[in-house]
Amino acid sequence: MLDVVPGLSDALAARPDLVDRLMNMLSDDIGKGMELSGSSSEALQDQGLLLMGSALCAQSMLLGLPRPAEHNESLAASLGRAEMPPAHALALDHAVADMRARFGADCLPVGDSAMALNGWNSGERDAVSSLLARDIRASATPVTSGELAALFEARAHDAAANGAFRGLLGEMARRMGLNVDADGLSSVSYALRQRHPELADAIAGAGDRAAVAALLDSLPEAGVLLRVEHDIQASWSRGMDTIYAGMAAATGLSGDEVKARLNLSNINESGRFAYLRQDIRELCGKPETGTDTMPTTEQIQDGYQRIVDRFLTGKTELYRSVDRFDFSPELSVRWKSAVLTNSTLRDGNFLSKCVDIADRMNGAGVEAALGESHLTDMELLELFHSIGMQQNELAIAEFSEELKGMGSDELSAINSFSRQAFLERNPGLVAALNANVERIRALYRLGEEQALEIQRRMSSVPYDSPEMTAIQAEYGAVILGLSLISDVVEIE
Repeated sequence: MLDVVPGLSDALAARPDLVDRLMNMLSDDIGKGMELSGSSSEALQDQGLLLMGSALCAQSMLLGLPRPAEHNESLAASLGRAEMPPAHALALDHAVADMRARFGADCLPVGDSAMALNGWNSGERDAVSSLLARDIRASATPVTSGELAALFEARAHDAAANGAFRGLLGEMARRMGLNVDADGLSSVSYALRQRHPELADAIAGAGDRAAVAALLDSLPEAGVLLRVEHDIQASWSRGMDTIYAGMAAATGLSGDEVKARLNLSNINESGRFAYLRQDIRELCGKPETGTDTMPTTEQIQDGYQRIVDRFLTGKTELYRSVDRFDFSPELSVRWKSAVLTNSTLRDGNFLSKCVDIADRMNGAGVEAALGESHLTDMELLELFHSIGMQQNELAIAEFSEELKGMGSDELSAINSFSRQAFLERNPGLVAALNANVERIRALYRLGEEQALEIQRRMSSVPYDSPEMTAIQAEYGAVILGLSLISDVVEIE
């Protein structure tokens, strides 16, 4: 019933001392009502019953008020949601509007009050919504709508001032004819704070947008930093377009198909483009880097173009090399697809070296042995191990200069592509494997047992010892031999 009067429930919940006094007064009224109801006068009896009934009703309403912790938990959980109490929602709307009036419409995330709560408090390194909810839950008394507005002002001021700073940077960029996205503006803002450690507190202490603008006007390098960000983004975009066009020309595929299939993880947000951007930003954020020594437009363009040229040279050579291997149409299609989708394939000579390994491997002994019934399973398995040993030794020789800088993905690619090429070059071996499926599966299970036994031996040998090196080579030969089998025969 208290909800009939907007804000009354919140106001009472915020004054537990007043509620206690009211409850005592109502208890007195109940006592008086009981006395009157026992009177011999019907009029006094009716008056007593009315007084007692109204006091009991009032007490029940006051008893229904939420306790401070319950009230605050509910309020914190409802921030920015439809379930938020109307009085609090209205107070928050007014507080957001006041903040935007002081610092500009772009000072907080665009949208309603719920969106504004996503603003970022740089000093606390947290979102306004999280900080506000934390303050509400920490309050010992129920937070009123007015107190909520005050808490928002305290927590959102930093976010709004910094948002205004980024907005003003955006206006400056547009006046200069530069295209700098939100990430770039944040980067420039961060670089300026790095170059001027006092700037963060100065921005947080600004009272309105005009005060923030005055701070920005005092930073002569802001325009140069914006130009650098513009150059990064323009070079990045141009580089991606060049890559797509170059790969479309090399493959004969449409631009859309290249975009859908080409793996650019070595280039984009987790690759060389991002590394170059990080290096440039770190350089520009150093206080000792003068505006005259920041990278020029030409230097930035050249840096990105070198990455593009290296990527295209490697990928186009890889793609074209497949046609020189005289593979079956099926394997050629598969390898050309891998050139597009496999980020490990970068060096133009990589596949050629894998084919060289395959051409020097000798599998004639295994092919012949599969037709010999007198050989034991262990003897036959040793022949597969010998192929694995050949593959490992030839890979070390072929990639001797590159191996130290390779990770597990590159090593796996060497083994996989050289093995595929070997099987392509030895169709008789493939046919023999398929003709002895049950025996080959038994050999595979035996090889798995060998691999487990070798792993157990590894656990008792010093890692950097010659014995460990020998065991690792043995293990590698077993695994490579098993991989050769599983590439042909389905293992159940």
